[in-house]
Amino acid sequence: MDVTTVTPAISILIVDDDPAFRKGLAASLKTSGYSVDLARNGEEALYYVGERPVDLVLLDINMPEIGGVEACRRIRALAPQSGIVMLTVRDAEDDKVQALEAGADDYITKPFRLRELIAGLRVWPSQKD
Repeated sequence: MDVTTVTPAISILIVDDDPAFRKGLAASLKTSGYSVDLARNGEEALYYVGERPVDLVLLDINMPEIGGVEACRRIRALAPQSGIVMLTVRDAEDDKVQALEAGADDYITKPFRLRELIAGLRVWPSQKD
């Protein structure tokens, strides 16, 4: 009997206030085999993470109300097992340091190359073990 092991898709939550960016990135990640959900802001992300587990959060810094760094800090407290990668146009050293100190695992500046992002995501589960 041949038993095929099916690896469940890594679940990713994209948190960004730019609808075009969210939808475009989601479509690309879904095509690459990821399970993707979307949040428009930090509040939605916190609700989502509080309701269901997620493997990885792709989080923008520049968002209204709860900014990305504070959202990162709260997501880390709610879901310590989830990975958090900041995806943002802000590239100042202080921004990077604040995000990493708040619990981000990585910091990627926009614009980024999609293939490079996906290559990095492929190794993600092994990084958290």
